[in-house]
Amino acid sequence: MNLNAFRSGTDPGNILETLFAGVKGAGQKIAESTASMIDKGTGMLAAQGFAVNNHMALTYKGPTQFRTHDFVFNFFPKNEDDAKEVKKILKDFENGMLPRLGGGMTMIQGRKLSAPFFQAPRHWTIDFLKGGGDPNPYLFKIKKSVITAMGVNHDPNSVVSLHKKTGSPVQTSLSLTFKEIELPVSEDEGMDISGKIEDAHTQAAQAKLDQTAHMRRSTRFNPKTGKPMVN
Repeated sequence: MNLNAFRSGTDPGNILETLFAGVKGAGQKIAESTASMIDKGTGMLAAQGFAVNNHMALTYKGPTQFRTHDFVFNFFPKNEDDAKEVKKILKDFENGMLPRLGGGMTMIQGRKLSAPFFQAPRHWTIDFLKGGGDPNPYLFKIKKSVITAMGVNHDPNSVVSLHKKTGSPVQTSLSLTFKEIELPVSEDEGMDISGKIEDAHTQAAQAKLDQTAHMRRSTRFNPKTGKPMVN
């Protein structure tokens, strides 16, 4: 401890505080570990209204999930022609949800699933339009999507009702879940970090050169053989 500090009128408390700050960082992990063990076994800290500080921090790692959108459509066919159109709509969505088979050849004749490759299911473009067919600027935009779930319910009221003549359902409920395959991004102006990335690469390269030069300077060579000498 510097005695001149006391002679010059410096507060001793500040000096002690400074000394404590120097060892606080080194002992912080030990103190946290000890406190956690004590509280885990006895619950003393929790009983006094204290909790161990885990020093948590939130870091941004980029988007992790694609957005999903759910839609429900109800159909009430009035005649046989309407029922056939509903059937076509359901079949088209089913085909658009399932993967396709490809490869140009069939390994086993008559077995469709023996084709060598699967192709990605259909991609869907969803737009919200106004009455005249123009895009509606007040509704949100949906990126290119695929269907991840499809549900068909012919008895939404827990009672199956069929047309007597054709046997087609009186009411059909169709539920679809779309998942976007593109990530939406903000329209805010982004930060130009190209210069920072170049600086980081330059610093890393320079550090590697400095390390190599230091190793060369610290290595002793045999003047006769020119080979590094082992200490």
